[in-house]
Formats: sequence, C-alpha cells, structure tokens
Amino acid sequence: MPALMLDWHIHRYDEVTSTQDIAADMARAGCVEGTVVVTKSQTAGRGRIGNVWQSHSGNLLTSIVLRPDIEPAQAGQYSFLTAVALNRTLSEMLNDSHSILNKWPNDLLVDGKKIAGILLESVLDGPRFAALVIGMGVNVASSPEDKTSLTALGAAQETSETVLVAFLANLKEVLLEFDQDGFAPFHEEWLDHAMNLHKTITVRLPSGTLDGVFEGLEVDGALRLRLANGDIKVIHSGEVFFG
Repeated sequence: MPALMLDWHIHRYDEVTSTQDIAADMARAGCVEGTVVVTKSQTAGRGRIGNVWQSHSGNLLTSIVLRPDIEPAQAGQYSFLTAVALNRTLSEMLNDSHSILNKWPNDLLVDGKKIAGILLESVLDGPRFAALVIGMGVNVASSPEDKTSLTALGAAQETSETVLVAFLANLKEVLLEFDQDGFAPFHEEWLDHAMNLHKTITVRLPSGTLDGVFEGLEVDGALRLRLANGDIKVIHSGEVFFG
C-alpha cells in the first residue's frame, strides 16, 4: 500500500448501528482506501469476541477502510500499528504524569483504566482478501465507571473531532513508516508500552485458562506465554487478565 499517497475520506453520521457495519458495507461496494466512518452514536457497537462497546456522547466512534496488499496472516499486524498511532496521539494530549499502556491484543489503558479499544475485521471477496476495517472507540468526554476518559484525565479541551484529526495524522505517519521499514520497529514500540511485559498474566481461551509469563510478541502479533514448565505457548486469540 502506498501510504504516502493515502488520503482520508470522512463520512459523518449522527447515529448508526455500528461504524464497523457501515465501513464493511462501503468496502464491499468498492469504496476508496482511506474511507473513514464517524458517528456520534451507535445502537449496536461491538468489540472483540462479541463484546458490546458502550457508546457515550462526546466520544470517538470510528472505522477506517484500508486495502493493503498483504497475505491474510499479516492482517493482525494492523491492530498493533493502530495501537501505536493511538498511543502516540494520547501521549500528545496527556502530560507525562500519566501512564499510557498497550494491553494485548487491542486495548489502551491510562493509569490502569481502559480508555480505548480497537477491532480489526477482514472483508473478503470470495477467497480473496479485499479490505481491512479498523474500528476504534476512544473515551473522550466520558466513560463507564470502571474505565477512564480524556476529560477525566485533565484533557477536557479535547473533543472527538480533535482526537480524530490527530489520530489520522499519526496513523498516516505510521503507515508510511511501515511501508518503508516493515513491522519490526512497531513490534518494538508496542512492546515498549506493553502492560505487564515479563510478568505473570492469565489468558482466557475457549478451552480454558492459562497462567504464564508474558514474554513478548511473535512477528504476527501473537502473544508469547512462558508456562510454568518453561515451554512457550503462542496465543493468537484470547482475553488477558492481570493480578
């Protein structure tokens, strides 16, 4: 994908079922790369593994269509590229007293509380990979009680619009760097801000739970978990818990 030539084409809505649904429909209909869907409210927002994403007024709810020339196995890297771009954005908006960390595989936390989530979905054209839809929710003005927002963290001057503009600028920069340098620098940048790296975590899988030490990431973004017997378990999908 020639990231240097990427332009953003923003479509704004007052209310949709889900920005992911709208963006995926646009992708199937042949929309240009860089299509961005933004809404003020969602009636059926969702996160990973069927989780519900609660829509609060004043928060950023968006989905972005990319058409990278990649193999399906590489698609997961884009969740980490998005997290790096968003981490950079939040770092610009918050002072250094706040800890901004990446939680595998798709969340960002500030001072231990979730502020944003990322949802990556593929759009197929028969057996062919046609597009990636990157969904993102950022708590800007408000959040559920157990999470946090930019306003709660002292950045009340930020709005969903200022966050969107800054994030898209950072994402474009990240995609250009990725186009030139590959995934390795972002692998390292994500790990530099990884929550509980080299500490014991619990991973919930469909077959049960595993405890182990979070040792890092595979090149495709899969989690490396060192079990008590020293074996490394590579986990591509699951939910991580701490403590």
